[in-house]
Amino acid sequence: MEIFTSLFLKYNKYTSNIILEEFLDNINNYNDNILILHIYNYVSAVIFHKRQNYNTETDYRINYFDYYILQNDKISEEDRNYLFDIFSKTQKTYNSLNRISFLYKKYKAKHYDVNCDLCMNDFNTIKSNIVFSLFCKNNKTIYKFRISDIITIINNALTYDYNFISTPQEIKNPYTNIPFDKGELYYIYFKIKNSSFLMPYLFDRLFTDNFDLFKFKMNNECYLREESIKKFIKADNILDKRNYILSMFEEYFIYAKTTIDFFYPPNILVNHFNKPYLELYLKSIYSLNPDLKFLSTNQLIQKLINFNKLNPNYGEPFVTKKRDNENNIHLIYRFNTSLNTNSTDLLQNLQNTLIQQNDNEENNQETNEDEYEGQDEDEYEGQDEDELEPIEIHDNDSDEREPDERETETSEQPEESYEFNYSQLPLIYLNPYFIYGNTISD
Repeated sequence: MEIFTSLFLKYNKYTSNIILEEFLDNINNYNDNILILHIYNYVSAVIFHKRQNYNTETDYRINYFDYYILQNDKISEEDRNYLFDIFSKTQKTYNSLNRISFLYKKYKAKHYDVNCDLCMNDFNTIKSNIVFSLFCKNNKTIYKFRISDIITIINNALTYDYNFISTPQEIKNPYTNIPFDKGELYYIYFKIKNSSFLMPYLFDRLFTDNFDLFKFKMNNECYLREESIKKFIKADNILDKRNYILSMFEEYFIYAKTTIDFFYPPNILVNHFNKPYLELYLKSIYSLNPDLKFLSTNQLIQKLINFNKLNPNYGEPFVTKKRDNENNIHLIYRFNTSLNTNSTDLLQNLQNTLIQQNDNEENNQETNEDEYEGQDEDEYEGQDEDELEPIEIHDNDSDEREPDERETETSEQPEESYEFNYSQLPLIYLNPYFIYGNTISD
């Protein structure tokens, strides 16, 4: 940065004869000239900032020039315009020198002796439009990357979390484990943008925040939490997932009365409930989006109710016997691992069961009627028509009886029974998604 300040003093007519070191050491000699004192404040602030390695969002040379020169009321309008032209000329010259220096360093840089990507695929077998070279200034080395590999590195760094608490990490060079600086990140961003790959959403948000990780986390905390949940679901951490699934069944036991034994095979349990049950459960707990949290809770309850209807005996233990080669019997402790996920089968089974019950009741009723008719025929068989006693019919028989006799006879008669025909039950009550608690209106 001393080059920039030296050029600024050299181009300035007020300080063209001043050497930077003498200017900083002998400032007392210029107390009579107020303009030179303001120039000294600007130059010293730029040099001090550079030596202390302060980080700022924008170019600090521009920020200090705006503060000490452009917004300084003690400097005339003519001098401000003049110093602004000198600053622009100095900035242009300094950037040109930086460009020449960069190209020279890149020309002299060594190439990293690796001719394959991170998946050990030879770069000669990969299309050139998905490969790019990156010059790293910290060790003056050129590295070759595949765009898909660098996208994976970016997503892993920005979605890093601990127990679903997002802590984005700096994007690092996989060969040196040294973070890329801001200029290298800009170069990577435009390489991805000009390729056939889609720009990663989080990397684009980081670009919008000028590659400031703290600002990036504050502006994207909700989205980062959702990505952490998706990343956990895709991972292979069986034991952690098993613990969350057991907590889910314990918390929602009222909807799915399923008890999972501690020795139940964890790989089978995770395979059955990883998606969508565990994903919905984690969203209902850790999501920062209130609408998504509420929706995930309702969906999880409905799915657990349906699961309980389809698999009422899931996870129950039982003991089986097995004989070895010496004809000895061994008891083996097993679990019910069968899983029924087709609600149509349950509906069909319920309908078939109700239809079969209705058919059995009709057959029993026909059998009873046939037996009754057979008994009447056997009772009158063998008797002549003359021997049959005539039956007297009295039209007013019921009216001639006294009221007490009629009441007594009526109370002795059995009440008529009513059998519910399940085949007439509406299909909604046979639906496995139907929630208990509704009643059938008469």
